[in-house]
Amino acid sequence: MQCNIVTYVQQAAQRGDDRIKFFYHKDNIVILLADGAGGFGDGGKAADFFIEQSYYHITNLQKLNNDILENILRKIDRDLHDNGHGETTSIIAIINAETIFGASVGDSHCYLFNKEFVIHATSLQYRKPLLGSGKITAISFGPFHIDNKVVIASDGLFDYTTINNIRETLTYDMENIGQQLLSLVELPSRKLQDDFSVIVYKI
Repeated sequence: MQCNIVTYVQQAAQRGDDRIKFFYHKDNIVILLADGAGGFGDGGKAADFFIEQSYYHITNLQKLNNDILENILRKIDRDLHDNGHGETTSIIAIINAETIFGASVGDSHCYLFNKEFVIHATSLQYRKPLLGSGKITAISFGPFHIDNKVVIASDGLFDYTTINNIRETLTYDMENIGQQLLSLVELPSRKLQDDFSVIVYKI
């Protein structure tokens, strides 16, 4: 089965706090996204810590499920709090063939833009406390069936445009999809109101 993945990051300032990563682990595609909180110390360090520790924990596991992903977030939350590296949103998403599941905290989001309907996979997540507070409520999502595209992004996308605009933009070729989504949230000056990070998966 063929698939495509596109990642795109554009920082609003010289030093931004958004991070994204994807990698393959056994039969899975693992997607990680973090949006470091600038008002809580060094958000960029918190986002980096989440990416590094998630990769470490996941690649040392033989099995992945919702409970395990929630436990990974809780473990990273405690370690991040103890190390005093700030706070961040976080999403761990696991794609296996035509299925996605994961866990998250904060106000970054995962949406499935299926052919007939849209699913807000992270709709039940807690916006606060953030990862690094030492007291998160990690909420898992899925598994959901994928038959078209998945969009995982920070609030730099979802807070400044509509789901309908995103859905229409997803009709563009995957090669240019990142830039097209960015254009939805750019000001007339082409500046951004917030850091922008997105990963698009096409089945």
